[in-house]
Amino acid sequence: MMQNSAVQDSLRDSYEAAPYESNTIPTTQIGSLQAVAMLHGMRATPADRSRVLELGCASGGNLIPMAYRYPHSEFLGVDFADNQIQDGLREIQNLGATNIELKTMSITDIDDSYGQFDYIICHGVYSWVPPDVQDAILRVCSRNLSPNGVAYISYNVYPGWRQRELLRDALMFHDDRSLPPIARVARARDFAKGLALAAPRPTTVYEAILADESRAAVAQGAAHLFHEQLEPYNAPVYFAEFAARAAGHGLRFVSESKVWLSGWQSEPFVRETLGDSGADPIRTQQYIDFVRGRTFRMTLLCHDTIPVHSAPSAAAIPELFFVGTCTQETPSAEDAAKGDDVVAFRSREVTVTTTNNPIMIGAMRALARVTPRTLSYRELESQVKQRVAVSDVPGLPGGAQGDDEVSRTLPEILLECARGALIDVEAIPSPIVTKVSARPRASAAGRVRAAGRLTIPTLIHGRVTIGAPERFVLSRLDGSRTVADLAAELLSATERGEVTFEGPSVTAETAAKAVSDMLNFFASCALLEA
Repeated sequence: MMQNSAVQDSLRDSYEAAPYESNTIPTTQIGSLQAVAMLHGMRATPADRSRVLELGCASGGNLIPMAYRYPHSEFLGVDFADNQIQDGLREIQNLGATNIELKTMSITDIDDSYGQFDYIICHGVYSWVPPDVQDAILRVCSRNLSPNGVAYISYNVYPGWRQRELLRDALMFHDDRSLPPIARVARARDFAKGLALAAPRPTTVYEAILADESRAAVAQGAAHLFHEQLEPYNAPVYFAEFAARAAGHGLRFVSESKVWLSGWQSEPFVRETLGDSGADPIRTQQYIDFVRGRTFRMTLLCHDTIPVHSAPSAAAIPELFFVGTCTQETPSAEDAAKGDDVVAFRSREVTVTTTNNPIMIGAMRALARVTPRTLSYRELESQVKQRVAVSDVPGLPGGAQGDDEVSRTLPEILLECARGALIDVEAIPSPIVTKVSARPRASAAGRVRAAGRLTIPTLIHGRVTIGAPERFVLSRLDGSRTVADLAAELLSATERGEVTFEGPSVTAETAAKAVSDMLNFFASCALLEA
């Protein structure tokens, strides 16, 4: 017990000395987790009326924006680094939030007295803590999870992490633990730069992998490099091993936290390889990892008493909301040769999907018109049907027959779009506005954060990094100021030297233009609310 306490003290000291910047983690957004669970047949608790626990919450940068978005839910975050908890408590006080609490404590100390939670989040912890804490994470996700609850755990996985261990082993060997963290990071980064250049023209697979991993490490932030590469604990596992550990605590695999992360694009090959044994979702997922060389998983678990679909089903699609995450682009010459009606969409994963399906094209374009706002299934279905009604769409009958075809095929089309990372699914509509009002208002969570940080949480649980002029304007978007008021305040601040712009001196005209541009940018980033 004393040994375990000493290990945890050492880890706590390490994270206090080199804290991560605590920001939103988009894959943990509980409205999205609810939607993914629904696609797998679960009746998860509505995100806007739920109880949420985050294990290893740092200073609450992920949990506080969720507490703001879902004011009727309750949130608890725990972390053993007290300096980070105190930072988060100050932010909560400035925000005036009453539905969130942060506690300085070890995950191992959570017991039944804390009650049950509908969503439990543990991001960036499991692989970086000793076995007894890993076991405590799974214990909490079992004993403190409500009957229909969803637990999220992220962790490093093999086989992809095998190649990353080549660099980590070298950096750990080169490390000097007598130095302070910032000096150790500088030493590791210099060594990684040297490794990246050691074989300018790689002649072996090893040299090529080491060079790629070294370049990636050089680009990592200081805290990320320190804790990923230099901490004594970084224990990747095979997915099948993790699933077995979870099963030992009465937990069942549901899916990854985003539809497209489960790797179903590889499923046909995997099922051909497995034959009848492909019905085992754990075995299927492990084979997918072998196909893709996955390095990191963000896994959803539930109680093993809850039946779930091993693959997402379109049955729940009509209950959900959707946001477009792709861009339309010109098809390649090869795809364009297939017909004038071929359209290409590029996902955030930099994969391109081409289609001539008029229903899919209509849905993607309808979402693009309102992005980053969500559309309900009914809104989306109505807009696609309107497109069919007012135009002669090739390949699709008009009138009632066209409407029937949209109703029949749209759910499966949207599910395939989610699998291809062209859209995200949500169970709760987004609260954002995409047009700048006469007296614009930004989220209070964004305004509080803008007072002292570069990275701002969005209302769809993303994040955006902005400069000092933008933070000055954003912090004043409380709905009481007109655009002219904001421009006058920005001009005055530049004259006092509080805010500086690059280039020529700011005038009343350029200040007004700058504010207008900023507001449109804020709207496009999901920072504005009604």
